[in-house]
Amino acid sequence: MRRTLFCISLLICGCIALSAKMNYKRNVAILDSLRNTLSSAPTIADSLAICYDMFDVAPRSLRGPVGMELYEMAKLSGDASAKLDVLRRITSFYTSNDTIQRWCVAEIERIPETDEQKASAVFARTMLLSSQVNKLTEAQRKKEIYRLLQSSRVKDENMSEYERVEQLFALCIYLNATLQGDVLSDYLTRLGELIKQMPYHLDALSNIYYLQAALLYSDNNEPEKSIAAYRELLALMDRMEQRNVAEGRKYRNYDTNYYSIYRRMLRNASVLTDEEIDEYYNKVLNIARQNSDVRADLENNEMAIIYYLMAKKRYSEALPLLRRQVARAERNNTKIYLYKAMLEAGTAIDDKHAMFDGAVNYSRMLEDYFKERSYLSAREFKMLYAVNDLKLKNDELTHSRRETEQRFHRNALWVCGVLVFVLLLFAVLLLLSYRKARRLATNLSRSNESLVSERDNLQRIQRELLEARDRARKADRHKTEFINNMSHEITTPLETIVECSRLIVDTVSEEKRRYLEHYMKAMEVSADMLRVLVNDVLDIASMDNSQMVVECRPVSLAALCKVALTATGKYVKDGVKVRFANQGEPDETVNTDPKRVEQVLVNLLNNAAKFTDEGYIEIGYEADRHNRFVTFHVTDTGCGIPEGKDEEIFERFTKLSDISEGLGLGLNICRMVADLLGGEVKLDRSYDGPGSRFVFTIPNMV
Repeated sequence: MRRTLFCISLLICGCIALSAKMNYKRNVAILDSLRNTLSSAPTIADSLAICYDMFDVAPRSLRGPVGMELYEMAKLSGDASAKLDVLRRITSFYTSNDTIQRWCVAEIERIPETDEQKASAVFARTMLLSSQVNKLTEAQRKKEIYRLLQSSRVKDENMSEYERVEQLFALCIYLNATLQGDVLSDYLTRLGELIKQMPYHLDALSNIYYLQAALLYSDNNEPEKSIAAYRELLALMDRMEQRNVAEGRKYRNYDTNYYSIYRRMLRNASVLTDEEIDEYYNKVLNIARQNSDVRADLENNEMAIIYYLMAKKRYSEALPLLRRQVARAERNNTKIYLYKAMLEAGTAIDDKHAMFDGAVNYSRMLEDYFKERSYLSAREFKMLYAVNDLKLKNDELTHSRRETEQRFHRNALWVCGVLVFVLLLFAVLLLLSYRKARRLATNLSRSNESLVSERDNLQRIQRELLEARDRARKADRHKTEFINNMSHEITTPLETIVECSRLIVDTVSEEKRRYLEHYMKAMEVSADMLRVLVNDVLDIASMDNSQMVVECRPVSLAALCKVALTATGKYVKDGVKVRFANQGEPDETVNTDPKRVEQVLVNLLNNAAKFTDEGYIEIGYEADRHNRFVTFHVTDTGCGIPEGKDEEIFERFTKLSDISEGLGLGLNICRMVADLLGGEVKLDRSYDGPGSRFVFTIPNMV
């Protein structure tokens, strides 16, 4: 017997698959025929009608691309209503494709505003939200629910009927994904009333509303409301079918829609008459005979048959179907119904096994159901409490705003009175001023003559000042040229003198060479000092004229310090040690102008060598990578800097001792170059050792 049933099942499945394949081939053949006809259509309107037929007959796997062809044809027709209709159909087809749904919304919003365009935009945005809401977290959905609940309680006179419908639809969608309870039922009722009041009645919008309402009412055990919603859906389907017939849409078929509605209506058989039960069941069977897709679903999903048999109290026939269907059911609401029906059927025919299975599972699922309902009720109460709390706060803010407005009006009246008094006073003062102005007019005419004379004098003085400025600029240019010429004229003879002294030393005998080398070194040092003085004057002139350019590049910090030590070695007195504080440490790199940094370090070391007769001179650095700067320090054991002279030593031509060498320009040049590099040079007063310490800080751009 089991083998026979298995063979019959295989035969039925094979027939269903064969029928589906034949339907697919038939539809593809019709689609190809219509596409061939499309190329010879005489008008755009005829082409649009053929494209509609292609969309209706296309298998589901091809309907998306055909829908896009239909939209291109609707755009060619220039018919805004046709474009909106096609975009609504594409939106309904791509229920799980956010990208295409967003594109549909954007296309609808580009069409000029009409009542149909506004209603279509509400429909498209609602469908997009329906596909997105389950992707949000529960916290995000709750946040939107609070916002929408709060805004729905505030009556905005500027909000249109379409905006109210869209707002309430969004609230129902969020509630349906979070709290399927009495709150959602109440808002669905309000939404139905708003949809009926819309200036443009859009069937697509009514369709998704009545379907959502019918399913919710059925799950909430409100069969009367569910049947009423399904009847509205049937009336809507009838109108759409009549309109399609009038438009010649011969391939448009609503069999699957009618089948789903009749099957769900049979679930609410408790509020139907026997005649209605028979009528709806017979319609399900008739549709299944004519439509292979419906027939396949009815073979796999026997709920319509179960609803009918239970309504007719044919329990012995229903019980095998109940056992088979309960293993297939996925929704908890469906399982609860099946176990309840199993308990009812088992009790009626005294099937203890069915009674036991039905009672145990029905009790367990009812317990879970009531727990869930209690949890949802608690969440609803919490949400409503939060919304009411927000409403109270909003009322308080409104009351406070009104009081503020009243105070503002009172203050405005008081201010207006004060302004009137001030205006009267101003009028009196204006009259007095007018009389005074007449007296002053005569004086002004005389003063005008005096001012003309003064103006002529000022113009003459201005011309003289311009001539003086030109002379000063010319003198400045002459000064610069003179300094540059002096540098060249002094440097060349100095180099000649040094070379001659070396030549003399090289030509004398070994006995006299030691004696003459001392004087040759003194001449070299003196020549270097003179060149330094000239270069200092040139650098000051360049910086005063903003002609000195900074050229930054990566350079080693250790290399900078060692070059400066090498350049200063000849000026260090005997017995004074020169050392590098970072000797042996890992090297660091800085992005700066090495020539200018070396100039500052050499000047600081020369200054230290000048005033250090014994002890040591030390140079080192610290690189702060976090704050991006480098600090050099030059320390000596010389005579030190007296208190109060910290800033005076950096002034031009300042010397702490009249007998010391130089013009007093070294430290001044150090500070000017440091400013040019974006850093600073200063005396470190925190250093408490013998002598003094100067710190030179520059930014590190590496």
